[in-house]
Amino acid sequence: MSGYTVELKGVDELARKLQEAGSGGYIRGALEAAGVDLVSKARQYPPVPEGSAYQRTNKLRNSWDARVSNDGEVLSIGTHLGSVPYAGYVMGREDQTRVHAWHGWKTIEGIVQLNLERITAAIKRQLEKALR
Repeated sequence: MSGYTVELKGVDELARKLQEAGSGGYIRGALEAAGVDLVSKARQYPPVPEGSAYQRTNKLRNSWDARVSNDGEVLSIGTHLGSVPYAGYVMGREDQTRVHAWHGWKTIEGIVQLNLERITAAIKRQLEKALR
């Protein structure tokens, strides 16, 4: 029998590193940092329209929060449950009113979309760090 042998070196180490990365240890930090960044962007109000007498309560600003799932794989961004039932009308993609869009309110989905490339790059850097 003629033969050809292929030996892969470092497979055990690679598998261990992938297991560590998959456990959420490396990615969790990147997701938490992304959550802090996105929440800070969601909390930025547009300027008050000229001539408006409305006094902002900042309830919406203070209600934004980010959480990483227990397995470290999912980042959720939203408002505290029930704290501001009107949040979707102000910053929701599906429910945002025209008035809020006209006055410069960004949707939370738009904020995530605008920052997705940068967040993805940060997570990729963490994975690369884990695999070194």
